Amino acid sequence: MKKLIGLSLMSVGFMLLTSCSKDWNCRCSVVVTDQNGGELSRSSSATVINGTKGKASDDCETGNAQSSGNGFTTTTTCVLEAR
Repeated sequence: MKKLIGLSLMSVGFMLLTSCSKDWNCRCSVVVTDQNGGELSRSSSATVINGTKGKASDDCETGNAQSSGNGFTTTTTCVLEAR
């Protein structure tokens, strides 16, 4: 009987852990501006990330970046969205 209860508790725990993992959309926008702040171009892309919300958010936010050179600034902003 103790083994059955232990096995049942382990099964419920496993189901709780796996139920938190789901698909998320990571939507990234890339904006290029000139030295006066005028927008020259804008593009976007989306990637599907599977995981918990916290892990997916961390993975998505690694795409955030900004770089400058030759009078232009490129800014990439990524946002996690429910799918």
